[in-house]
Amino acid sequence: HSGTGYSPNELMMGRRLRAPNELLRASGATQVGVFAEYHRALVRNMATATEAAKKALVKDQLRRARYYDRQVRAHNEFAVGDSV
Repeated sequence: HSGTGYSPNELMMGRRLRAPNELLRASGATQVGVFAEYHRALVRNMATATEAAKKALVKDQLRRARYYDRQVRAHNEFAVGDSV
């Protein structure tokens, strides 16, 4: 989640999971529409989520690389004649 900004379910299913308490509070009315419209919207949402997740992962990888480099370089001080 921290890397992508999305839950695994959002990336796989194209929508946020509803918790059981949300289902209990629901009015019972469901949205009915044309399947083709639903499918287009689902594909569009999944593509948007995938692209956003890719961008977030790149940003997170860069952040982690900077952190790693700071930690490693802080301890890599060698002098001439040191055993390595």
